[in-house]
Amino acid sequence: MSFEMIFPIEPSTVTVLGYRPRDAADARWAGLHFGSPHVKLRSQSTLMLSCLGPKDAPYDLHLAVPWSHPDDGYDDEDCVYRVRPRASAGRKWLGRKVEAVAIEPDATRFPPWQIRVRFAGNPPLAQAGVTRRAETEGLGERSE
Repeated sequence: MSFEMIFPIEPSTVTVLGYRPRDAADARWAGLHFGSPHVKLRSQSTLMLSCLGPKDAPYDLHLAVPWSHPDDGYDDEDCVYRVRPRASAGRKWLGRKVEAVAIEPDATRFPPWQIRVRFAGNPPLAQAGVTRRAETEGLGERSE
């Protein structure tokens, strides 16, 4: 049995270049430009792609998001930070084993993305602000 939960992209659910932002005022988080048309969902690191090629580059789910220091203002797309979900398949997150993770667009939120996590086991009691789904669209076969 497995179940899914959907989480917003926010400091508590992601890492920015491997760093866990404390809150929305953290410079690493505040400098991200999620509204840019240059935000890209990637499944492989551009560094690994250039070194190994698409066939051998390892899987690396992340958003490539333009960044500038909040005090400097936003002027170009030169600096891009990797924003990864804290949950990763095969590991525990929030006290439960994670089976699969996906990042999906969601125009009803800002940032306009969401994280879908499929957990192993029975679903917990409903939690405020978190949506559960019975099916596992886009993450493989339905588990029962």
